[in-house]
Amino acid sequence: MRRLIIPVLKKHFSSTDGKGLNFLELGCGTGRMTRFISLAFPKAKITVVDLSPYYLDLAAQNLKEFKNIKYLQGNAENLKFKGQSFDAVYSGFLFHELPNPIRARVHKESLRLLKSNGLYAVLDSLQKDDDKEMNWALEQFPKDFHEPFYKDYTLRSTKEQMLNSGFTRASTEIGFLSKVTSAFKP
Repeated sequence: MRRLIIPVLKKHFSSTDGKGLNFLELGCGTGRMTRFISLAFPKAKITVVDLSPYYLDLAAQNLKEFKNIKYLQGNAENLKFKGQSFDAVYSGFLFHELPNPIRARVHKESLRLLKSNGLYAVLDSLQKDDDKEMNWALEQFPKDFHEPFYKDYTLRSTKEQMLNSGFTRASTEIGFLSKVTSAFKP
């Protein structure tokens, strides 16, 4: 599921190995998706952010062989980077963990941090009616796994939220129970 984001990044950045590119990953957790991105773009500078210092420590341990990664503890809606610092800002399975007002702030912060024509990509769960046959699973998941913001996430289109935040050319790629919604900074 996490690798679903790689073709979206590869399409935008063509056949590059990442040389000269700066990526920002929001909510890196233990670094599983970071590993895939670093392998796909071995020369990109990747900054990973997570609210949990414990997850960051685990990510650093799990990714110790990669020298192109910097680790930062912080929240995704309020980062201290200079505006227009990154070629891509992306996340994996972060947005369903956030209340809607914070999701909106993360979109705005990501827009601020991206360079012109920069790629913004959010990998997360399907949302209601992305695959109508899976709507039952989206209803059941927060009940079984005690996910307090998940149902609200499934009801608010990430694509629409991106467009409302100022992004352009938004699109969605569907995978198994997940999707990547991507857009560009004008």
